Amino acid sequence: MPPSLAVIADPRLPTAVKPFRRRKLNDDEIPPDFMAILALVFGIIGTMSKNKIGAWCSVFVAASSLSNLRSGQVDVKQLVCSCSFAVMALVSSYMAKRLKSVAEKNADTTLFG
Repeated sequence: MPPSLAVIADPRLPTAVKPFRRRKLNDDEIPPDFMAILALVFGIIGTMSKNKIGAWCSVFVAASSLSNLRSGQVDVKQLVCSCSFAVMALVSSYMAKRLKSVAEKNADTTLFG
């Protein structure tokens, strides 16, 4: 197609183009961060059941939520809660078994030692 026909056949109007402007949101209108909620759920599952897979899923989903933040749409309480549950799930899933084995060793040595 010759360039002169391409310019004539273009139906777009350059004067009708308007730049996109994002609407300002109030604090009450901020949409929920579903990845932070999912991290919180996985963290609770990992903490309560001492499940390592749930704990690691919680950490990865919380990191994903942190990496996809927008500065104008930050709910600090939700982020702190989901990240703390992710860390708590990891600590409880790995340290609970170690503390249990140490307690069993100490109980065996004191009873028979």
